[in-house]
Amino acid sequence: MAMFAMIMCHIQLVIGLILYFITDKISVEALAEGNKVASFFAMEHIAGMILGIALVTVGYSTSKRGKTDKAKFKRIAIWYTIGLLIILGSIPWPFMSRFANSTIGWF
Repeated sequence: MAMFAMIMCHIQLVIGLILYFITDKISVEALAEGNKVASFFAMEHIAGMILGIALVTVGYSTSKRGKTDKAKFKRIAIWYTIGLLIILGSIPWPFMSRFANSTIGWF
């Protein structure tokens, strides 16, 4: 299950990077105007997602070094939970104040 979760995170990262580079929603003009939504997607969202997926990968890799199954699962639980919290914090939730009047995405 841990390897499946890591693989799914990496597939999601590849799909997200493809969409990030082909979209026209985030433009240099929007960033220059100080658009908070474009700034979020251009910097915070991508950095948080990459960091979260990197932590999941580190968790999977370090779990192989555990001596017992309990130690392995503990490392996976800690790293995956930290990665999940960062990923959830990087999602543009509709209740976030900066997206109140946004037309980007599903808002």
